[in-house]
Amino acid sequence: MLPPAADLPAEAFGVLLSPGPLAKPARDRLERRRKDPFCPFLMTACPRPYPICSVFEGGKAIAICPHRLLEGQEIFRSLAQWLPGYRPTLLRHLHPAEGSGGLGWVLFDQHHPDRWIGVNAVTPVPADEAALAWATHDLFRHGMLRDEGYPLSFVWPASTADGGRLITRQAEWARTWQRPVYTFMPTPLFERLRALVDLRGVSLSPLALAPVSLEREVSALRLRVPVPPAPKPAPAERGGIWKALLQHWSEWISLQVLGRVVDATSPDQSGD
Repeated sequence: MLPPAADLPAEAFGVLLSPGPLAKPARDRLERRRKDPFCPFLMTACPRPYPICSVFEGGKAIAICPHRLLEGQEIFRSLAQWLPGYRPTLLRHLHPAEGSGGLGWVLFDQHHPDRWIGVNAVTPVPADEAALAWATHDLFRHGMLRDEGYPLSFVWPASTADGGRLITRQAEWARTWQRPVYTFMPTPLFERLRALVDLRGVSLSPLALAPVSLEREVSALRLRVPVPPAPKPAPAERGGIWKALLQHWSEWISLQVLGRVVDATSPDQSGD
């Protein structure tokens, strides 16, 4: 497929899109997932107002939903090698029992919850949110995307400034907890934030920024996660996050179990 002439949605509900009328298989998949509405990356109902996962900018796909970065749980698997023990486990949306801060995900071993690794996912947002509503309307009302595209470009200075404030807070929390925290993000945002950090001459440690990309395969976009930098040795954390982990032990999710759920519901096996 040639790069689109204008900015276009790249995926909705995880289904790869293209300009013009959608092929019937793609329309059928979209309709089935809209009925739930099902996010194949979060493995539950899509919580976003518009189900567009990524957009094309200059012919390259950029994730605009943090849940898009959960494909195959690769961001967690890339970090699991640094956990003590052999039972990698996840807990979502955790806040310390006391104090401020919060993590999108916490990765740890069931037998060593005080040696957790924090995981966040951050994505930029297109400058014109109304364009997402417009594209969503065309997809589900008319079964097509306009060839001329939609105003879905990014205002990178604003996105970089917003991201800079966010990672500054996350770095402060990571230093308070004295545990490694990783923030995954699309490569274009990573490059701009990394340049901003270098320009300021500050250290984010123990927060680490990790770039990811979406690469086109025959009928889908696949998440590519380079191996993140190894965390520096850190003491066990017996403070607010560790206490919150123990309080929510009944909500722990085995990474192996989650992987089996993903495999069982993948397009190749579900016929979706």
